[in-house]
Amino acid sequence: GGAQRQMTELAKLLHQAGYPVKVVFWIHYENDHFLEDELANNHVDFAYTPSMRKTSTRMFELRKVLKGYSPDVVISYYSGISKLLCVDHLFHRKKYKLIVSERTITRQITRSSKVKHQLYRFADVIVPNSTTESNFIKEHFPFLKDKVITINNFVDEEKFYPIEKTVGDYENTNAIFVGRYNEA
Repeated sequence: GGAQRQMTELAKLLHQAGYPVKVVFWIHYENDHFLEDELANNHVDFAYTPSMRKTSTRMFELRKVLKGYSPDVVISYYSGISKLLCVDHLFHRKKYKLIVSERTITRQITRSSKVKHQLYRFADVIVPNSTTESNFIKEHFPFLKDKVITINNFVDEEKFYPIEKTVGDYENTNAIFVGRYNEA
């Protein structure tokens, strides 16, 4: 998935810069093995914690992980964990800095989004991956505007780069773009 790839690339970059990094995850699908392989191949410490799958005990399991690792900074890429971390941060504010990542575009205000953004009061930084989401948060939750910093998704320029071709090279090329778009 996209968030997993972004989290993995950020962990690799931080590790390469000399920071001790640990990636903790519990959701595991067949196609998610790239995460473990990529982290291991780049010597980034990680922990697969299936005990956090269970929502009824997730807060307690999360607290165990935090106590065991004693991080200076926690970066969350998953909305459910971000909310739990905000609650934890409320009680342990001096223990670590909390950065929550917003990976979606919010189109309407629901009870769930109100709760989430109220909890984000306890985060140190909110990092949407789009200007659209940043603007939405600032407009609808102005009490968070000073915490919002937009950081667009990372692109590995060694894997994705422009190639030098002329217009004529593309004359017989068929292309398809797969995705979705919604009215903003």
